[in-house]
Amino acid sequence: MNRLASIVWLLLLIIGVVPLHAAQLDLSHAVIVTRDGDLQAAEKVASQVLVEELAKRTGLQLSVTKQWPDNASVIIALSVVKYPPAWKERIPADAVNGNSLSVAEGFAIHVVPPSGADDPAVVYVTGADPRGLLFGVGKLLTNLEWNKRAI
Repeated sequence: MNRLASIVWLLLLIIGVVPLHAAQLDLSHAVIVTRDGDLQAAEKVASQVLVEELAKRTGLQLSVTKQWPDNASVIIALSVVKYPPAWKERIPADAVNGNSLSVAEGFAIHVVPPSGADDPAVVYVTGADPRGLLFGVGKLLTNLEWNKRAI
């Protein structure tokens, strides 16, 4: 029974309830940022899945960049704990210190509202590893509300 409890606990950490406040954000003009460099397959696919699924459902084509965008009103930041991006100093400690990021394929989603008039809102999707990032993007997609031309 102890082994079963451990497995259930691990699954809850991996797919557990993710507090999303993104429904209050308009992501229709969001910019997706990923790290620069050689991405592993699952990490590369994560941004593609996000862009393609949102385009399919809304008709909106979000842009993807490898540099932190200066003029975006909303940013969706995709990262992996094992391979921190050049913009890692922008990731709040809360977004990378969760229990779900200490297990393989774990992920966390953390929403930071704008702190000032010129600051963007940021949705951080962080994976413990590349597959965790892909699962995090999947969770984000299942929690977003959208319609044609709006996210």
